[in-house]
Formats: sequence, C-alpha cells, structure tokens
Amino acid sequence: EFSIVLVGHDENGSGNREFFSNWNANGNSTTSIFLGLTNGRLVRFSDQFRSTRPVGAKPFILTAVSGQEGVQLFLGRNLIGERNGGLSGRNLSTPYVIGTQGNFGREYQKGWLAELIVFDHGLVASERERLWSALEKKYPSLKTVAGVRSPGRPKRNAELLAWASLCHVLLNANETIFVD
Repeated sequence: EFSIVLVGHDENGSGNREFFSNWNANGNSTTSIFLGLTNGRLVRFSDQFRSTRPVGAKPFILTAVSGQEGVQLFLGRNLIGERNGGLSGRNLSTPYVIGTQGNFGREYQKGWLAELIVFDHGLVASERERLWSALEKKYPSLKTVAGVRSPGRPKRNAELLAWASLCHVLLNANETIFVD
C-alpha cells in the first residue's frame, strides 16, 4: 500500500513520460512503480493501470493511491480512474528517480514538478481532503476542484520555473545543491 501525490504540468502531450519511478532494467521492470502520462495525457500508474480521463495542459494535482480500497487516480479532487483490488506485488526497494522511468534512458517528463509527496500507505478520503486543502492553500492559483488553473499570478519564464522546480525537489529530498 502506498500513495503518490504531485503538483505538476505537462508541456508535451505525446509519448510515455514519467514523473516518478523505480523501474530498473536490471531486475525491477514488471514489479516497479511509476506514475506518469501516456497516449496524450492519460495517467499511467505502473503498466497495470491507466486513467479513463486525461489531464489537461494546465497545472494539476495528481493523486495515485494503491490501498485496501483498490487503486484510485484523482485529478484535483476528481476521480479519473479506479478499480477494485490493488496492483500486483510491487518491488519498492530499488532506487527511485524523478522525471524519467528509472534507468531506461527514455520517457522523460516534459514539464515541471512543483511538489512530490510519497506515502507508505493508501491515503483514505479524510487524509486526501486534508492534503488537497493544504496544497490549494500553498498554491492558491491552482484550483483543484475543477482541475483548472484560475487567473492569478503572472506567467514566469520556463527557465525560472525549471530552476525553481529542481531546487524544490532537491530541498525536499534533503540533498545539497552548490551554486557557483
């Protein structure tokens, strides 16, 4: 059981693209976990489960839950895919990567990632609601109820957004970054 929650954006809309993965060609391919996009903007939560509704081109909160209630995918607060029963056995012990599918050397995310939160249990409804409320407060221009961005902050250039995303992810991972 586990859950993955992210705040992100997709600029491409084609091919397989991963936000988060522990896929590894040396022994963890069919039992890996990854969360990304495929076939336009359908959500792909491992090779076993895909959403029935695509994410849009605007920033979004994406939540993937594998728990006792089964598998659920949410775009904002909206359920976009579910099934009874969890994923088959997963190997969670291999290294994780952000922005690509493991050591595959392809399937790079084309967009930005502002927040990535991983839980060691399937989030229940009350936990999801609290988390979504906190993310809405933290990112006030992101409206999760409708899954669209409301008017608000001015657009920032892509280079600044990429730099901010990298710094945020590194700082959340307790990594050190040195700037010349």
